[in-house]
Amino acid sequence: MTQTDKRRGWGICVCLNLLLLLASCSTIRFIGIDTLEPSELHVPHTVRRVLIVDNAAMPSTAPCALTLGKIPLEVTEVTTDSMAFYYCHTLGERIADAHRYDDVRLYDRAYRPSHLSDQPLSASEVRQLCTDEGVDAVISLDRLQFSIKGDVDPLYFLTHDPLRVEVSGLIRLSIPSDTLTMVRTVHLSDTLRAAFEGTIDSPESISQAMRTVLREVSLYMADKSSSRFVPHWEPNVRWYYTSSSSAWKEASAYAAAEKWKEAAAIWHRLYDQARNWKVKARLASNIAVSEELCGNLSTASDWAERSYTHYLEYASVIDSTTLNRQRRYTEAMKQRLRSDKELRDWRK
Repeated sequence: MTQTDKRRGWGICVCLNLLLLLASCSTIRFIGIDTLEPSELHVPHTVRRVLIVDNAAMPSTAPCALTLGKIPLEVTEVTTDSMAFYYCHTLGERIADAHRYDDVRLYDRAYRPSHLSDQPLSASEVRQLCTDEGVDAVISLDRLQFSIKGDVDPLYFLTHDPLRVEVSGLIRLSIPSDTLTMVRTVHLSDTLRAAFEGTIDSPESISQAMRTVLREVSLYMADKSSSRFVPHWEPNVRWYYTSSSSAWKEASAYAAAEKWKEAAAIWHRLYDQARNWKVKARLASNIAVSEELCGNLSTASDWAERSYTHYLEYASVIDSTTLNRQRRYTEAMKQRLRSDKELRDWRK
């Protein structure tokens, strides 16, 4: 054999080894799912009817610092009347849409003049409202404040940099009892970027545009805070591993088509046949995800734990990203089991 033939043979051997290595490689595919979560505040199951009350102590105007090419505009404040109503009305709609309560009512007027200082409902006021309105609890908006900052495009009078709207507020859930009224407090705090369209050629049109922005922000904050009182959907991310074997490819095709039961059956079989710890860890993770998406949360939690155990046994040789990702998924499944129990108890 010549020296050239030896080099050619060595090159072929290296190429074959590389092909075998590539064939054994796995990839990971991420998918988005929505999970149903219980209300962030614990509301006793005996509370079946609630009343939304505008008890907000809020200034009649919100400070507005707008510039036109860095030159301050004449509009320095925007009226905030009706913003508390928009918030309470939307909050009531979102709570009613969740069907957590038998009845959701909106108090037909502001409970106290808005110029009064921030003052929560007293225990006697809560009991009286519950008696008069025939409800079990009161959700009161006790504070809602805004502040607007931003720059205006000097050419088209449109927002050049997004407006920054700072929001702060306070909501209280009050449940009367014979001894002590139970109160849960929710603090609202956010800084939102907002934009609008239209000409801004006078102080009046600017003020109207800013009121439209405040209204949209009020609706957004009401929608966001409704999750404190009712079950709600949360976006989450899951993943599954793919591989080049024919059976694994078939399972991945089922997963891509959201046929999780069929995918799980193949992954179960591959897991029983596997001898490599890393392959078993990835298959266990895949089985956990497929069982979760089939609604078998307890089984999914067990398989997520099994996958994490495989990785822990070889923690010294596995990358931290993979280990931490599987740890977080194991914890997430345990939380899902607790949440599922709370949701099932609520449905009883």
